Amino acid sequence: MENNEGKWVVSTSPEFFNSGDYYESKEEAIAFGLIEYAAYETVKKFHVGQVESVGLGVCVDTDSILEHINQSMCDEVGEAADDYLLYTKQEHDAELEEELSNVIIKWIEKHSYQPTFFKVVNIESVDI
Repeated sequence: MENNEGKWVVSTSPEFFNSGDYYESKEEAIAFGLIEYAAYETVKKFHVGQVESVGLGVCVDTDSILEHINQSMCDEVGEAADDYLLYTKQEHDAELEEELSNVIIKWIEKHSYQPTFFKVVNIESVDI
């Protein structure tokens, strides 16, 4: 995906920006909007906003993972596994979270699953 960080987008909706056109400045985006939307009687205003990239959204819940492993072991061997992985050290949990996050990030990057969407910030309404 092309890096459009900091560029400006235009939309008739303040919630959804997806025209595919990007502008180098707010003024350029406004100029486009004034020309583009002036022809539509029903459009009384439009919105401009600035593109901000999003992260990968990787969030690892080690507590849930360890509880799931514990439950699997309890299902397999019964009561003998009741305490398995339930009382791990906090620093070990943090280490596991970091390592699993890194594995997921590498997997996302390896297979090109990075987000193709973005946030729009600094949204302003422009009256026609």
